[in-house]
Amino acid sequence: MNPKVLVVIVVLLVALLAVGVGMGATRQQEPVSGEPPPLVERLGKLFVKEQPIKVGDVLAGSPSACRGQLDQGEFAILEGSACTLVIGSSSEQARVLALELVQGREVGITLDPNGDKGLKSEQTLDTTDREVTLRFFEEGGVLEIACRDGGTEGTCRLTTR
Repeated sequence: MNPKVLVVIVVLLVALLAVGVGMGATRQQEPVSGEPPPLVERLGKLFVKEQPIKVGDVLAGSPSACRGQLDQGEFAILEGSACTLVIGSSSEQARVLALELVQGREVGITLDPNGDKGLKSEQTLDTTDREVTLRFFEEGGVLEIACRDGGTEGTCRLTTR
């Protein structure tokens, strides 16, 4: 290869690198949302087959009515109370539970996965952020949904999607 062509290619690569670094350094930081970028979501769906959580996946519910509420597709939790579900292990790579706050002002959600694949996470649903999708891997975990502020009704209602 001609050395002049090689020098031109190297100079172009260095210029491209400098432009990329400059754009990254001057870009405003966006707040972290907790949701992966759309590209990561699409790639994940190619390799990991997600299944919805089923009542059969639940080993225990506290109070016991929580298990039935999952089956009905709606949780009704009194203000100051919580619903805890113990999700058992499964051969499925990932199981999902999508929740939407339809009544009440604030709900705290804690997901404590079993095994080494996940970290305990806490999220708040409120009047500005009403939806969340929770993922349980093969080992399962413990999910707690706590009604912190039921609003005028004194009850938080969440539907499964």
